[in-house]
Order: sequence, then structure tokens, then C-alpha cells
Amino acid sequence: MAKNHGHGTALGYGNLENALNINLGNFNSVSVDAANNRLTVGGGVLFGDIFQPLFEAGKEIQTGNTVCVSMEGATIGGGIGFQQGNHGLILDALLSVRIVTASGDLVTASKTENANLFWAIRGAGANFGIVTSATYEIYDQINAGNVVLANFQYPAATNRSLWELLQTYDGCLPQRLALIHSTQYNHTTNQASVAVGFPFALTILNVTTTQMYGIFSKWVCDSGEYHSEYMTGLGKTDVATFEAAYDDMVSFYEAHPTLFDHIYPGPELDVDVDVLSQSLLSSFRDHDGFESPRVYINYDHGDEGLAALHGAGNLPRLRALKAQWDPHGLFGTGNPIK
Repeated sequence: MAKNHGHGTALGYGNLENALNINLGNFNSVSVDAANNRLTVGGGVLFGDIFQPLFEAGKEIQTGNTVCVSMEGATIGGGIGFQQGNHGLILDALLSVRIVTASGDLVTASKTENANLFWAIRGAGANFGIVTSATYEIYDQINAGNVVLANFQYPAATNRSLWELLQTYDGCLPQRLALIHSTQYNHTTNQASVAVGFPFALTILNVTTTQMYGIFSKWVCDSGEYHSEYMTGLGKTDVATFEAAYDDMVSFYEAHPTLFDHIYPGPELDVDVDVLSQSLLSSFRDHDGFESPRVYINYDHGDEGLAALHGAGNLPRLRALKAQWDPHGLFGTGNPIK
């Protein structure tokens, strides 16, 4: 298995046995060709390594929102972020890769060279080799690189009206708008609230992009921490489901108070957290608007099944390519294609 910063949280990544974990940290080259709108990065490059070079060149590319995540690692699992409304997923910007295959060969994969392998890499890449470098299309900065980040906090009494408002965006979210919301619990006032955006502060601040990434990244970039994530895709906003989930989370915070309601100091609450998370997950999947579960590959928990990750219709082709490029199953420790 190839490793960069180790940001993946799927079950299979935390209990590797009888496997080699290959660190790509020294493959850290970044090359910006502004004239031809090309970015080439090594397999060890993080998002934080490309922000400044691209900004100085007057260019941009879709990325995630955390500086310590691998550029290529995110790409081969799809790559979501604030800019996908403008440019699509990160994999949509991918033009070619250099990849070490199971046979030990270093090959190029693109739409014109090893095209079937290139198709598989964009979403299931961890199953087909180790990407040592990748070339992407980059774009002129929209609005001269300026963006507006608005953070709002709503009291519990208004939560239904908030879900109803968010529901109106189903299927028609403006191209340049990205929304994030989270539940927060104040143990001083014993009240909960819903935050839209990142709740950095309750006062109005003029925060630079660099400062914002630094504030958020401290929470998620420290090595050696334990993270447990449960994710699922939603095809619609079901107001009643969000209301019930909000109430269940608030009850949990009240029963298990900590300084930060999303951080627990030890494993003693693992079982309770998993029970709550599985219950919420089941409820959302019952009202997700899809015929079967759909999960973003880079956010999987590890027990959803291949159809939820890759789509049932893609599995026959992926399995055939797996047999061709990795017949002995050397790659794909986290979610191996079988």
C-alpha cells in the first residue's frame, strides 16, 4: 500500500497485517506550467504544497480543504472540494499519471495511452499500482482568486427552518456555492446550534486563506490520532431525518460531555459512538433518495461494499482490469477489488 500523509480513515488502513506500507513523502516535486495550464506533482505532494505556487501563477485547480491531504491520494479516490461546482472532481482535471504496476513496470496512463488503466485509476487507483507523478489541467483564477466564506450559527429553535431552506437547494445548488453544516453543543449554556460553514469564531473576522487553512488543519493534520468516520451519500435533503439526527446527536452530547463535542480523549466511548453513528447512518440511508447506498470512496468506513463505492455497473470492468494489471492482488489493501 502506498502512503503519503496517512489521512485515510477506512478500517482497512488502520490494521494492516502482512503488507508493505510504502511512504511516498520524498516524491515531493511541484511544477507549474502556466503557459500551457499544466501542473505536475510527485506522489508525495500535499494540497498545502500547491496552493502558493498556483496562486502566484494566477492559476487554480479543484482541491480538498485540508493542507495535509495527498493531492494524488485524493485524486485516485475521486477528489471533492469547494471548487467542484466550477471544475468538477479533482479526477476531472487529471491528464496523465506515471504509475508503477504490479509487474514492476513504470508506465504512463492517460486517455491516449493505457486508456483502460487510466479509466480505472480515476476512482479505484489504489488497486492498480503506485502513482509516482501526475499531470493536471489548471485554470485561470475565478474572480482574481477572491472568495467569500460566510459562517452562520443558528439556535436549535430554528433548525427545522434551516433544513427546509437547505432542501430548496436540492438539485439546483448554484455552481459557485458550497455549503457545509455541522451540529455544535455548548456545555456552558446547555444548548445546541447548527453551524453553516466552519465555526471558527462567533465574531466577525477578516481571515486570510492561509490563516483559515492553518486554523482548520491543526484539528485534522496531527499524525497518530484516532479518527472514526461514518459517511454516506445523499440524493436529497429529508427534513424529518435531519431533525431526528440532530436530536439524537444533542442527546449524546448531553449524556457524554467533553470540552469539544466531536473529540473524545480515549477508547472508552468507542462502542457508544459506533452505536450512534450506525443508527444515524441507517436512518439517512433509508431516506437518501437512492435505490442503493452510495459512498464517496475517500470517506468510506470500510464496510459498505464495492458496489456502494464504485457502482455495481462498473464492477465487471474493474474486475477484468484488476485481473489484467494486478492478477495476484498486490494492491488495494483498504478496499481490494475482488
